[in-house]
Amino acid sequence: MKIFLKSKLLFTFVFIIFFQIPPKNASELLPSGLIFNDYPGSTVLVIDKSVCRLMIYKFKNSWNMHQVFPCTSGKVNGDKFREGDLKTPIGIYWLNQAWAGWELAQYYGNGANVYGTGAFEVSYPNYFDQVIEHKKGNGIWIHGTIKGNPIPTRGCISVSNKNFLELTRSVELGETPVIIEEKILFLPKNIL
Repeated sequence: MKIFLKSKLLFTFVFIIFFQIPPKNASELLPSGLIFNDYPGSTVLVIDKSVCRLMIYKFKNSWNMHQVFPCTSGKVNGDKFREGDLKTPIGIYWLNQAWAGWELAQYYGNGANVYGTGAFEVSYPNYFDQVIEHKKGNGIWIHGTIKGNPIPTRGCISVSNKNFLELTRSVELGETPVIIEEKILFLPKNIL
């Protein structure tokens, strides 16, 4: 019995010392990927494919969640490795180019209706993807939708047209990183 009590006490002590119990308030949690880019005025898009959420984080004196939008990703779960696999890539990317809906219609014709009010081109595949991961493909965008709510895509991230227009107010081409993960790990703010 003494051995059981001693081991239980030791386990409790180790747990308290080495494992911090996460805060219960979501505002006290941040995605683990926000360990970089913390200078005033920074904005980062964080996409959690597992819960279909696009989150906008802004840094003033600390990181704070600015907005959250429902989104969809590729029709097939997992990381993208080749063109046509219907998967959304996992990694850190940048927004390269912006297209208004009418520009997409001029360039792609009626097929562009699926992109809704506009699109941002994502820098997939990045250098790491190409050289280390040997990923192939292109044409990954964050875009609006032809219908009211976002629909599953061939690998892009889709948000409602209303949310896409809101998103355009928060990002800068070449300046706003996009973190795409299958499932975001959230940590207490004081750890980051």
